[in-house]
Amino acid sequence: MKDILSRIIWTSLINLFQAQPNLSDFIPEVTSEREPNLSFHFANELWKYLFWLDCDFDITKLSHENKRPDIIFHKRGSNALNFLVVEVKRKGNASGFADDLEKIKNHWFGNDLDYQFGASVVIDENTGDFEIRLLDRKTPQSGILLIKGDFINRLSPPEFHSGARKLIQTKTVSLLVAEKAGTDTAGPNEDLNTWICRMYAREWSIDDIVIGTSARQWLEKNNLLPSSWVLSKEETEKIKQAGIRLTIMYSPGSILTLQPNPLKDCDTAKVIIFDADSFGLGSESKLNVEETIATFLHEIGHVFYEPAPQISAADALSTARYVQTTNGKEDEENAADDYAFQFGYGKHIASGLEKLAKIHPDTFGTDEVKVRIERMKGRAE
Repeated sequence: MKDILSRIIWTSLINLFQAQPNLSDFIPEVTSEREPNLSFHFANELWKYLFWLDCDFDITKLSHENKRPDIIFHKRGSNALNFLVVEVKRKGNASGFADDLEKIKNHWFGNDLDYQFGASVVIDENTGDFEIRLLDRKTPQSGILLIKGDFINRLSPPEFHSGARKLIQTKTVSLLVAEKAGTDTAGPNEDLNTWICRMYAREWSIDDIVIGTSARQWLEKNNLLPSSWVLSKEETEKIKQAGIRLTIMYSPGSILTLQPNPLKDCDTAKVIIFDADSFGLGSESKLNVEETIATFLHEIGHVFYEPAPQISAADALSTARYVQTTNGKEDEENAADDYAFQFGYGKHIASGLEKLAKIHPDTFGTDEVKVRIERMKGRAE
């Protein structure tokens, strides 16, 4: 659990400065920022991942010399779910982090509070750099130290209506019921932590590019989920890093409900929207499975297309080079076709375009498209 929690804290800090790069850009003559403001914004990022808990700030603990933890994740009115306490320091006041660690060990891990985890976080709000020291109550002397550069990929919070999220909330209720009944809470607590780890430890899948439950169900029903495209691990990672996402619509229009964070670690998405009504098994006039996958891959190819650098006429003359100009749009379409071709879908690009030319002759019945069809047929032979 400690490893997963360290990733959650790290991810939340990365998200904080990506979402608010101007977090501390106050006018110094007018406003002086204090650590509670930093703690507030940081806690709101953490809460997206620790959704089964309540979050409170600067709460006075009367039985602990009126000391106040900066952030706590717990369940109000319960001690069974005292999960995480966080002490926040700005880099300009970093000397106090040692006192924070002692406070975590001697107070927040104390017998009457028993927080499972405690973290001391030192934040440079000007650069977005940070240091995390995470302690476990069971082994407080062997903490985890993390800095900004320790990971590359961020964790994704579960979608708002996901089954995993609902399961965690159910496990939380079971633990609280056990506490209220006066029965053992160690077992339910361990069970809850196990399921939390399973939820966040799941590896990213190519199927995660699909946005929307209805889109996923439709693709699965028609054997079109991205996992069925048989792409290499390298290509899958390339698609992920490019921020490519996929969803469907029904002609002439439909509603796509975007739940909180539907883009899964994606800051800028390139969303491919496919018209489900153009697909039809057993219909000679509509795209089949292979032609539909070819269409998806063609659109992904557009994302990866990079136009050749343009050279001015003056540069060409001065270097005595001849520059052959081509139609940029034609180059882009050919490059996208080639992307699908490399995965064995060249002939399906051609047959799909032939069908689309019959359905939408004004768009796909052009001479340019006919050249594309012949080009793919020739390459597929």
